[in-house]
Amino acid sequence: MYKFVMWHEYTMPGWHWKWLMTVDVPDTKRDQRQFIKFMTETFGPSSNNWSVRWCTLGADVRFHNQKDYFIFKMFHTIEPQID
Repeated sequence: MYKFVMWHEYTMPGWHWKWLMTVDVPDTKRDQRQFIKFMTETFGPSSNNWSVRWCTLGADVRFHNQKDYFIFKMFHTIEPQID
């Protein structure tokens, strides 16, 4: 099972993408392809269910469905370690 460090999360009521999380995904094409493959295998095709935008911290993952957001948050993210 994959675990990603979650840096931020936002709720965006009134928008199609109702939940957004910023997670740490290494900045290589290989890692980005693996992340997209994982998302597709776990949550189905992106279309209107989820979306990824690459950013300086890794990836902004946006969800339309609360169930998908909850599953990703609970089973596939961890808190960053603060020194």
